[in-house]
Amino acid sequence: MAVTLRAISGRDAGYVLTPDGSYDLVGGDAQAAAPYLRCSNHGVASALADCGDRLVPGLLARVIRELNAAP
Repeated sequence: MAVTLRAISGRDAGYVLTPDGSYDLVGGDAQAAAPYLRCSNHGVASALADCGDRLVPGLLARVIRELNAAP
């Protein structure tokens, strides 16, 4: 699974995105990353709160586990 990890400059926060639209907020102050994200619903940019069903807590750890399990 491909993943994008981005840090928020000057904050202990970042976010993880996958191509299917799943995301997670990461870091000591993870919620500080939320204002920097938008999601797309049928091509229309929406507030992150409108995409709560795409939030996958622990997404980065899951991706790393899958990489370690790959042949």
